[in-house]
Amino acid sequence: MAKANLALLGSFRFHGDTGEPIPLATKKTTALLAYLAMHMGEAQARPKLAALLWGDHVETQARDSLRQALSLLRRALSCTCSDAAVVTHEDTIALAPTALDVDARVFEDLIKESGVENLERAIGLYRGEFLEGFQVSAPEFERWAAAERQRLRELALEGMAKLLDHHLSAGMIERGIYVATRLLAEDPLQERVHRTLMELYARQGRQGAALRQYRTCTELLSRELGIEPDAQTKTLHRHLLREWHRMQPPQVATLHRSASEDTPVRGGDALPATELLDRVVPPSVRTTAVLGNLPLLTTSFLGRDRELTRAGEILSNARLITLTGPGGIGKTRLALQLAAKLQDNYPDGTWLVEFAAFDNPDATGHAVADVFGITQQAGKTIEQSVANSLAGRRQLVILDNCEHLIDAIASLAREIMAACPHVTLLATSRETLMIDGERTLAAARGALPCSVRARQSG
Repeated sequence: MAKANLALLGSFRFHGDTGEPIPLATKKTTALLAYLAMHMGEAQARPKLAALLWGDHVETQARDSLRQALSLLRRALSCTCSDAAVVTHEDTIALAPTALDVDARVFEDLIKESGVENLERAIGLYRGEFLEGFQVSAPEFERWAAAERQRLRELALEGMAKLLDHHLSAGMIERGIYVATRLLAEDPLQERVHRTLMELYARQGRQGAALRQYRTCTELLSRELGIEPDAQTKTLHRHLLREWHRMQPPQVATLHRSASEDTPVRGGDALPATELLDRVVPPSVRTTAVLGNLPLLTTSFLGRDRELTRAGEILSNARLITLTGPGGIGKTRLALQLAAKLQDNYPDGTWLVEFAAFDNPDATGHAVADVFGITQQAGKTIEQSVANSLAGRRQLVILDNCEHLIDAIASLAREIMAACPHVTLLATSRETLMIDGERTLAAARGALPCSVRARQSG
């Protein structure tokens, strides 16, 4: 027997086994389906359902309204389910135990099972809060939905915490970052998770992202709770600062250390590194230290002037250009050269986002967010949060090594292009992103760096 699919986690979605949406005529019919689905196989008394959804009506009117909603529900279910999907008796109504696939019920079952794979699947199903954004004029139903929302959210947080612990013990840094970021999106005041995320970033060698996470943590705790991070978090921050100093070019590191000595502290702790840099690094250095993260090009290339010129011409009339070609021909180097050449055109910087180390499509938005220090906004996906945060900026963003995550990066690029009229995207990939507005340039096999050519000719 065909089954309809009902999604109650995140926005309400009801569709048949072919993916075709199944419309429901009224909000009360939608609410009735949601309630019966969460109690599937359990007979519900008609007076109880009438009071749940029409508590402000007299009893006879409430029961008439229930009969009408039930008729509409039967009609909707008849599109994909058998007539036996709704089981009615004189005083009770129920959904048959196998009438629907309900994501919230599957989520609960998976959370209760042991095993990392079950936890991964459960967290994947948790697309958002229970009946997110759905409201109906029925106070008793709203109270029930609020209680379910909190109960399922706590289960999700518990599952994410277990999953994070597993990834940490297994040394799975990328997956740990993804889960920690999701945890903080659901509960941003978990200082332990902020600290864990700082440590994971540091283990990836991303000191800047770790320091930005500390700043986010500090601001959230101060604004929401009026407290400072605990001693363990501050100790980690000081360690990260030392590492950051060690990795910086001498001019930037010296300026930062000088500012650290002369700048007042907040509550006994030095200002975050990113804020100190905002204050002390002069414009001549700031392009490297703040307004961009491009690696320093220590060698020059010959024989690519024509490609650079052509790519620059395309970028002057397009907001997305993809440099295509097989691996190893120098697409990344060409993109970096082009970005360095055009950096004066982008007052908010030229930035590199590297995807080679990522293998999970769900992590693409987080990879971009990490580069810019963007935190996922409540009620929005990480991709929407990135696009919203970049909306007012004039900058060039290189999306490097896209081919193994092509669909996810294409979706992210669409979000950015729709929301950010002054952001230009430069992608490198073995294949095109295949989205509207994309221009492509097939990269020729790159010339060798001058230093290498000199050694070979000597």
